[in-house]
Amino acid sequence: MTRFAMPSVLLLTCLLALVEMQAPRSQAVAETEEERLKQDYKSVEGTWERTIKDAAGNMLRGVKAERAGKSTVTYYDSNGLAIYQHTSEYELKRQGSARIFRYRNKTITKGEQQGLVQKEPREYLYRVAEDEFMEIHGMLVGQERERVQVLVWKRVKEDAV
Repeated sequence: MTRFAMPSVLLLTCLLALVEMQAPRSQAVAETEEERLKQDYKSVEGTWERTIKDAAGNMLRGVKAERAGKSTVTYYDSNGLAIYQHTSEYELKRQGSARIFRYRNKTITKGEQQGLVQKEPREYLYRVAEDEFMEIHGMLVGQERERVQVLVWKRVKEDAV
């Protein structure tokens, strides 16, 4: 072996050792991320509600049910009559320190636009803290022209985690 080949072999051996040492760490990080995502899904699942005023000033009660990657959102008038409902499929993800709620196949099942299907995915930032689910719409890249909306839902007590 030449005197130049020996340092190259030593360098290659050290690099391979470093790669092998990183493999378990990378797997541990992936498992940690997977566990965090499982916890995110667990925190979102359940029934949530909020109260809003419609354009005429009437109080409406919204109920949002999140279960196994499927959402149902229903709004009721002051008499308890369901006046709007939609269903969708969702997935959760993290990008950096942001939590993103992505939904698609939004299908309006009750209301003026009943039957309308919006297949394309939409996303918003979200946060779940104790009994509060917060949606922040219009803050992601590509949503610059949208009005920023913050929706706050409270967990229905029977569903407390």
